[in-house]
Amino acid sequence: MLPTRLGVHAVEGGVEAAVHAPHADRVSLCIFDDGDEQRFELDDRVGSLHHGFVGGLADGARYGFRVHGPGHYEDQLLLDPYARSVEGSIRWHPTLWPEHSGDSAPHVPRSVVVDTDPGATWDRPRTPWSDTVVYETHVKGISRTHPDVPPSLRGTYAALGSEPIIDHLRHLGVTAVELLPIARFVHEQRLLAKGLRQYWGYMPIALLAPHAGYAAATTPAGVVAEVQQMVRNLHAAGLEVVLDVVLNHTGEGEQDGPWIGLRGFDDLGYYRHRANNTYEDVTGTGNTLDL
Repeated sequence: MLPTRLGVHAVEGGVEAAVHAPHADRVSLCIFDDGDEQRFELDDRVGSLHHGFVGGLADGARYGFRVHGPGHYEDQLLLDPYARSVEGSIRWHPTLWPEHSGDSAPHVPRSVVVDTDPGATWDRPRTPWSDTVVYETHVKGISRTHPDVPPSLRGTYAALGSEPIIDHLRHLGVTAVELLPIARFVHEQRLLAKGLRQYWGYMPIALLAPHAGYAAATTPAGVVAEVQQMVRNLHAAGLEVVLDVVLNHTGEGEQDGPWIGLRGFDDLGYYRHRANNTYEDVTGTGNTLDL
């Protein structure tokens, strides 16, 4: 039976998991609890999709995947490409590269089961395009030094959805807020080596998970809820919300870069390759997704 959704989702009695890994012999769903890892084989397969049900799990479960078979490395703990939430940060350790032996799990974030309400309503203003005025901004930048936003909230999703920032936007006369990328991204190793950090968010590793560094909330479910409330507050003020999404590359970088997610499931399928099997790189970011 073909699974209805990719990723890991809470259902009655447990979770359903499904991932695309066409060249894998098998795929393990790895659950982490207080540092301990339990592995569950996804025993069902339809075409390229490995899927299965694991009982006794629910929202809040921390997990990753290990992919087995030729060209795959089970020592690499992989992020779920369809994760709604990601907890923790990447530590640029040699085990993120398969040529180094050892388990990468201690050095990579965890995907977290956080399901959004499929029946939620958003009450979009639906401003006609002819009347639309778009204001592009950065979630952290717009409120980081705003004197009327409480210091504990500055630079967060909660601040962007707060009265002082909404009043500012309405005073400008705009009808839509376009947010620079808010999907979970990485601070590249080369930047950290220079004492720098990624500001613009253009190195995503989980396209469906909001970046936790922009949240006042400290739990995975809290981060998701904060983003949802921000959107509802902006909509209630008559402001559309537009997301700038990065769908042409990921933070996995060059062909010899780290194995974080997509590369470990299906390198040849997810990324564009030249005839000599090197990466296409049309934007100078290290890789190009094969859309």
